[in-house]
Order: sequence, then C-alpha cells, then structure tokens
Amino acid sequence: MRLFIAVLIFSIVLSSCNKLEDGPFFSIYSKTKRIKRSWKIESVLDLESNEYHYKDYDGWTLTFEGASKYSKRILYGGKSETENGVWKFEGDVLYMIYYPNNYTIEKQYKLLRLTQKELWIKDDVEEIHYVVY
Repeated sequence: MRLFIAVLIFSIVLSSCNKLEDGPFFSIYSKTKRIKRSWKIESVLDLESNEYHYKDYDGWTLTFEGASKYSKRILYGGKSETENGVWKFEGDVLYMIYYPNNYTIEKQYKLLRLTQKELWIKDDVEEIHYVVY
C-alpha cells in the first residue's frame, strides 16, 4: 500500500513538471539550454485558414545563442535578410526583440513544445514548428 501511495504522489509531482502544452513531460535540461541551437522551419500552420505550409519556408533558420541573442535568416523572393535581436523567457512565453532602423519590435510567442530536437511556438497568426538544423 505504501508503494502505491508513493507512486501516486510521484506521478502527481511529475505531472506538474510539464509546463508546456505539448511537452516534453519531463526534461533534465532547462528551457534555456534546450533552445540554444540552430533551428529550421519544418512547418507553419496558418491559424486563420487552418492550412499548413512547408516549402514556403525552406532556408529559413533561427539561431539562439548565449547572452540571450538570436539571429533569424529569412529567404523571400530570392533575397536573404537577417534579423538580429535578443530573446527571453517569461513562463511559457518566448519574447524576441529586435531593433530595425532604430525602432523596437517585440514579438511574443507561446511556447508549446521545446525538446532537444523540436521547438513549437505560436502567436495569434500562426503556429511554427522548428526542428534542429
């Protein structure tokens, strides 16, 4: 009986570890350690039309580095652009802030999934699934 109660308590405690909608259930690595790498877009779900897009984002990469810096490479119309900025977590929200032409643009994404190989984020317009690059 004690074993059953111990397992039940352990299960309840572990279930509270999962703070992201799609997991992982448990990780020994912090969110910061898991996100610091280069990612490429696997798919983008347009939340208005409920359609997935795959090929439109070929070549797009997102790299999170130390000192809370990030860089994003965007390919559009045969041209490559780079966005550089800073990032931070607040709970399950990822903030990405950059400064084009002396303006401050802050994007907020709900963190859905963050593993060693997958990063899923969502805003009001789209849900983006990244995989390790």
